[in-house]
Amino acid sequence: MSRPKAHMSEVMGKTGATQKITLANLPEILGEKMPRLPLNRVGKVRLIQALKNRYGGSYRNLPGVSELLHEFETETEHDDMLAKMRKIKIKG
Repeated sequence: MSRPKAHMSEVMGKTGATQKITLANLPEILGEKMPRLPLNRVGKVRLIQALKNRYGGSYRNLPGVSELLHEFETETEHDDMLAKMRKIKIKG
């Protein structure tokens, strides 16, 4: 049996507008349908698809979703920078 669509009160929680949707609390929101999110383009596609499946096509209208996507992109950029730094070989 699939989980019903979330209401705004469920998304915002008890604290209302003060609660933010972040990558840290995303597993609580998505529940069992939480995909594995590698920090790359595939992970972003999986995140968007999971949000679409959970909240429908108008998921971008939910408060905090744009900040969540921005946070994911920031984490991805940071991970890419670390990967580039690991590739640096010091000649000596």
